[in-house]
Amino acid sequence: MTPRSPHKAAAVPAMQPCVAPFEPDSERVGIPALPAYAPSVSTCFGQLLGLRWEAAAAQRTLLSPPRACSGLSSPAGAEALSPIPRTSRPPADSFASADPAPPAATEEFYLGMPPAMAVLRTQVDFGALLGRALDAEATQMRAYFSGRGDTVAVSPGSSSPGAAPASPVAAPASPVDARNSAAGGTTATAATLGKKSTKGKKGKTGRLNRGKRKTERRRGQRAEERKTRSPFAFKLKARMAQRHGAPETIRVEYQARNFPANQNAYTAKPQIPVSEAPFSLQGLLDIGFEVVPWDGKETASLLDLIDCGIGNLAGQPQDPGWQSVADDAAKAFEQARLDSGLKPGQGKEGKRGHFVALAAGVTHSPQSNKQGPRYRDNSEKEQEIIDRLVATPSIQRIATFGSQSLAYYAPKVYQHYTQNLKPIYEDYGFDLLFQDSVFPSANFNLGPDTACCVHVDCQNCPYGFCSITALGNYDPKKGGHLILWDLRLVIEFPPGSTILIPSACLRHGNTTIQPGERRYSFTQYCPGPLIQWRRCGYRNVCDLTPAEILAIDGPKGAHREECQKLLSKYHELPADQQLVFGSQ
Repeated sequence: MTPRSPHKAAAVPAMQPCVAPFEPDSERVGIPALPAYAPSVSTCFGQLLGLRWEAAAAQRTLLSPPRACSGLSSPAGAEALSPIPRTSRPPADSFASADPAPPAATEEFYLGMPPAMAVLRTQVDFGALLGRALDAEATQMRAYFSGRGDTVAVSPGSSSPGAAPASPVAAPASPVDARNSAAGGTTATAATLGKKSTKGKKGKTGRLNRGKRKTERRRGQRAEERKTRSPFAFKLKARMAQRHGAPETIRVEYQARNFPANQNAYTAKPQIPVSEAPFSLQGLLDIGFEVVPWDGKETASLLDLIDCGIGNLAGQPQDPGWQSVADDAAKAFEQARLDSGLKPGQGKEGKRGHFVALAAGVTHSPQSNKQGPRYRDNSEKEQEIIDRLVATPSIQRIATFGSQSLAYYAPKVYQHYTQNLKPIYEDYGFDLLFQDSVFPSANFNLGPDTACCVHVDCQNCPYGFCSITALGNYDPKKGGHLILWDLRLVIEFPPGSTILIPSACLRHGNTTIQPGERRYSFTQYCPGPLIQWRRCGYRNVCDLTPAEILAIDGPKGAHREECQKLLSKYHELPADQQLVFGSQ
């Protein structure tokens, strides 16, 4: 085979700036492909000069025996020298005219060197390369203004310093093999012009898309987990404690040991009603009550004289869209009230105030039903409305938050609920009212202006907590406060926020709201007789002998003292969380 003339080199496309200096131990020198849009004249010429200088440095290092580079006129170019860094400035005579007597090249010589070096070893015709780049740029501009994406083909075999004729051809399916191009024959190199490729695109857009897909994937996983998980197997995650941190403290002149619980500590003692109508804010200020400002987001714990938590301002989840959740729940409550056809003061819980209320869930009353736990009795129409409320996603989220708040602020109370309620649900085949809530019962106070009179729910678990969530469009600075009568406090209660209190022992109520406003509330709680039914072996306490009662509850007052220990002290809360839920 006749060796190729150094003046008929393979096509060298317009070069892009090098991203790294030349490495002397590299096996081959890569040549970037012709970009879709040809560079300007100055850029193209500068790139060609940079490539020429690196080619000279590469030849001095890689070729053995040393040969004079065709682009160097100085004899020093024939010596093996270390490559010159990219930041170095080449000598003034480095780009002299072409060597009149290039070294002889044979077929074995070209085949024995790296493919790219077979191209770089030959003399580069800058005029032809520059002309081809300018021609490609002109072709691209014509395609741009004509609205067509053309391709231009460069003929590598031409030795003319002018540009090769351009013709529309299809882009190659795969990159041109540089080794075959250098060893023999001519191979057409095409550069597709027009629309730029976005395959493998990185940057801010790519990161956002990946983050969006990751978020959607996590939401799908959580949705699948919610279908099978149970509040009886709930585990408090460590990141929840890290996210919320220690709550603020509100100290009160009260002691949990003075709770008016019955001797067996399953229910509380009834108390004389304070008033038959709700209080106004000004009326409470006139008798010396203290207002506690609260934005409904920051958490706080009510601590008694020995730092026991007897109430918690749980706030709301750290979700920017939580307000829309609360608004949707309020709309569901309003629609349910309209569909019920009930008037204020009617319903199962109308005795708490002049508003419509419905009750749902599992309960037990030894006086009225000795057969054991049961679902609450509701008419067919009322049950249909309750089922619709329970199936509302926003109300489900509120119920879940109330249950998880109980697990966070009162872990031992939460454990007490699960240990006694889980066997009842399994043995009787009851369905949970809410899939992610440990509370067995709930009240839907449908308003339109829910304001409870000061009262106690003495049939609830005395050392347990009731979750109260306020809803509506009222001004929390002017009305809708939570009244804690025994603590002489009036707490601002913004819509969408949640508070936990021992509703069986602390007298509580709400202040009235302004005319034209709407207020609703959603409460979750645990009836005390359910706990007693489980501990008594599915029997009523009246059916037990004194010896059996002694074996179950211990000596007089022992069970009450045991229940008092369910309330976590402020400085012991992290340890109690670890004790109940373990390391997560």
